[in-house]
Amino acid sequence: MQILFFLYSWFANGLIPNRKAIISNRKKTKTSVGTINKRIQRYQSAFNGTAVVQGLLWLCVLHRKETLICFQTMDKLSLYGWNEILFRQKQISDFSNLMHGRVSVTHKTCYEVVSESGNFLCELTGNMLYSRDPVDYPCTGDWVLFQSIDSQKGIIFDMLPRCKALYRLKSGQASQKQAIASHIDKAFIVQSLDEHFNVRRIERFMLQLSEEGILPALILTKTDLGYNADDFESRLRHVSTKIPVFYTSIEMPETI
Repeated sequence: MQILFFLYSWFANGLIPNRKAIISNRKKTKTSVGTINKRIQRYQSAFNGTAVVQGLLWLCVLHRKETLICFQTMDKLSLYGWNEILFRQKQISDFSNLMHGRVSVTHKTCYEVVSESGNFLCELTGNMLYSRDPVDYPCTGDWVLFQSIDSQKGIIFDMLPRCKALYRLKSGQASQKQAIASHIDKAFIVQSLDEHFNVRRIERFMLQLSEEGILPALILTKTDLGYNADDFESRLRHVSTKIPVFYTSIEMPETI
């Protein structure tokens, strides 16, 4: 099994699992910081308690300090990473009067956007579509400013500055890259302990994450199939001193 960037699968299948349930549980009254902390812990516990293929997809987008600030203003998007920095960036945009939201799923030039008013299926304005290089089109995780057409559709007019993004080479294009996810704080690199194990590939992913300021963690799967622990630990010694390493198996729930 090849190394999988779980962040790609996670973003491709939606920004946050059970996000509707999470938002519906939010109260519209003022909430104490203590209650906020309990809610955050409950949500994090829910994410961590899922199966490997889902739970480990959770790349911690929550910024603890900024999240508390946004919770105090009862901003529903705080669970998706909205904070004071993004708020200030919005204020200097020519479209600051429009709604803001985060791209949860990308379909070429059509985007599913999560906002305070619900989920919208949005397209780009002609100006964004034809005046920008494709690498600068919104990707999953980007924050956009859009105008709603009705209760389910909208048009994206602007995008807030992108940071902590991951790119891949476009299919068939050796020199062109494509953004696949942005505004990522943490990422899991997943590798199975079998004949496809490749330390060099792990190192390449670590370098890519480091260049964007994303904190990596290494998840090693299929420990139940039997492996030479001493051999793998020796090959990973230089990696384990730099990033957290976790050994997991679907047959041992306590490791997940």
